[in-house]
Amino acid sequence: MEKGIQKGVEKAKEEVIQKAIQKGLDDETIAELTGFSQKEIAIIRKKINA
Repeated sequence: MEKGIQKGVEKAKEEVIQKAIQKGLDDETIAELTGFSQKEIAIIRKKINA
């Protein structure tokens, strides 16, 4: 059950990252706000631009 909750939290954070990218925030700022690494953010950014 906790894995399901954690997965939901991660998905929500990913959605926030996508919105932040669309608003033009840089990866460093997004990392500070979400706790995701800049590498993880770069991966999400690539998904959006694909």
